[in-house]
Amino acid sequence: MKLIILILVLFSSINLFAGDGLDFGIELGLSTPNEEINNVYNRDYQQIITQVTSNRNDTIAGRMLRDGASLGYHLGIRIKIPIEKWLKLQASIGYHKFSQSEIQVRDPNSNDLLATLFTFQNIIPITAGADLYYINTKLLNLYISGELAFNQFSFTTEVKNRLSDVVSIPIQNTGAYNNLGVAAGAGFDINLKLIKLNLDFRYHILNVINTIDDDKFKNYLSVSTAIYF
Repeated sequence: MKLIILILVLFSSINLFAGDGLDFGIELGLSTPNEEINNVYNRDYQQIITQVTSNRNDTIAGRMLRDGASLGYHLGIRIKIPIEKWLKLQASIGYHKFSQSEIQVRDPNSNDLLATLFTFQNIIPITAGADLYYINTKLLNLYISGELAFNQFSFTTEVKNRLSDVVSIPIQNTGAYNNLGVAAGAGFDINLKLIKLNLDFRYHILNVINTIDDDKFKNYLSVSTAIYF
C-alpha cells in the first residue's frame, strides 16, 4: 500500500512539473479473462440499432457491457510524455477486479437463502512502456503500444446477506504476491479543444516471470475509455 501511495504522489508530481506537453489520463473499462473473451466480444451482430431500454430488443453493446462488467472491470491513471511527434513514453497504475465464484448459503431446514459469498481476484498493475503513433492529425491520433508491468495479486471475499447489505470479511483472503508481465495493444485519441478522448485495447500476460512455482499463464483483455487533460 505504501508503494502504491508513493507512485500516486510521483505521478501527480510529474504531471505538475512536466509542463504542457504531458498528458494525464483517467481510465475506466472492462477487464475480461482470456477464457471469456470469445463469450463477451464474439456476438451475433444482427439488429445492432435497437431500443436500449427494451428487455426484448436489447442492444449488443448493452449485453456486452453487462456481461463484461460482471466478469471484471478496472480503473486507473496513466501519464504520457511526448518524446517525438510519433513517440510517447507512458506509465500507469490501475486496479482490476475479477469475479471468481459465487456460493449460496441456505438454511438446511427451510432452504431459505441466508447469504451469498462472492470471491474476487484483485490485480494492481504498475506499468511503463511506449506508444508509437502511426497516424497523427489535428483531430485523430492512432497508435500501437507496449509495456512492462509489475503486478500485485490478492483475493478477497464479500458476503451479501438477506437484507441486501454487502460487507467485506476476511474469509479465504490471501496475502498479496507479485509477478512481472507484459502487455501490448492499440488505440486512438480524439483531440478536442481542452481534452483528449481515448479508446484503448490491450492484451495482458500477467506472469511472464513467476514468483510462484508451477503458476499457469494468466492473460486478460482490457478495453478502456479515458479522458486526458
